[in-house]
Amino acid sequence: MTTPNQRLKLARAKRFERAIDAARAMGVPVATYNQHENGLRGSGSIPRRAAERYAAFFGVSLDWLLTGRGADPAADDPLPSEAELERMVEIAMLELPAGARLADFPHIVGPALHAQLVQFRSAHGVRSSPDAATVPGTDARSRAPTSPGARAG
Repeated sequence: MTTPNQRLKLARAKRFERAIDAARAMGVPVATYNQHENGLRGSGSIPRRAAERYAAFFGVSLDWLLTGRGADPAADDPLPSEAELERMVEIAMLELPAGARLADFPHIVGPALHAQLVQFRSAHGVRSSPDAATVPGTDARSRAPTSPGARAG
């Protein structure tokens, strides 16, 4: 059985690779969020008000987050097939501008691939809270310069 902080980490990992990014997106102090996720605050428990905020933000039930009862959100998360992943990468690669450097690839392809995964999940009925950069039908945009001397936008 998992603890509340372990379930918080599982819920966060579905939307954000890093805890710092999730904390900033929620407007929560990074140190506070890290303590909740790592079980360093309140002897491993998460205060109810914070848990309510996290559950709403990550789209999981408060009951599951605090107690582990109810549906595990990871169980409903379908994985794309190899062919679907290849197609997503192909689409994401279309975002690369001419002359892009290898170092720019993660910054350009990453957001585009994320948008493809959000579309995949929404097509398969997985609840998601897309932000403006990942709404289906919008283009992924890199903040990386695309030519020498260009400014990130």
